[in-house]
Amino acid sequence: GGLEAAVSIAKIAHDRNPLSPEPMWELAFVEERRGRLANAEDALEEAVRIQPASAETWRRLGRFQLSTLNQPADALASFRAAYFLDPRNPASRSDFLEASRANGQPGTIPP
Repeated sequence: GGLEAAVSIAKIAHDRNPLSPEPMWELAFVEERRGRLANAEDALEEAVRIQPASAETWRRLGRFQLSTLNQPADALASFRAAYFLDPRNPASRSDFLEASRANGQPGTIPP
């Protein structure tokens, strides 16, 4: 019931540590719970801007785009970035394949 407070806390955490994506992930979760999907996506995109070399930031954005927004083309682009950054992680491979299939593609892993 304290979603407004949770938003404030996430913003304070981001102000205190602007180089960490975790407050943005928390903010995205809260905004999604509030039904503010555009705000949630903005928070996840901000996490990617904060740490573009983190596969997890791309993975979380892609998961949101695929599962919540039903945007498989956008999710595929995000999962492609995650796979590029972390090709040995099984999540990178499975997420990429899932988004490929949802996007109507055969689902082959990029070289």
